Amino acid sequence: MIYKITNPLLVERIEPLINEIKFELDNKTIKRIIIEYLQADEGILYAEEKDGEPTGFIFATPIYYEGEDALLIQFSYIRRGNPNTGHEFMARLKKECQEKGIKKMLFITKRKPDGFMRKYKFTLEGYVLSKEVPDGVV
Repeated sequence: MIYKITNPLLVERIEPLINEIKFELDNKTIKRIIIEYLQADEGILYAEEKDGEPTGFIFATPIYYEGEDALLIQFSYIRRGNPNTGHEFMARLKKECQEKGIKKMLFITKRKPDGFMRKYKFTLEGYVLSKEVPDGVV
């Protein structure tokens, strides 16, 4: 069953999944980010449960990108063995976008984008560049 979480207190329901994520951010920070966006009524969080156990979630926030509103998928995690969950999450986010007049969804991955492009019909629009900013140097 997929459901939308709007109450920040219910983020604890997906905490086991957050703890499985292998991000550079620590799990407490990920949870804090999700809670803060939900408290500000700016985050969109969907979760899936099977037999009372969380099996996946997706979290997105609105941003302004190239002169228009867009939806940025911040975090997404789906346990193996749930092949349709990603499509259902995308369908729910697409509906959210349509209701809000948002024309574009974005996400960033460190993995090869080919699978996401094929499975969810995303297109590659550029590259993300990063640079370390040392303390005390302008």
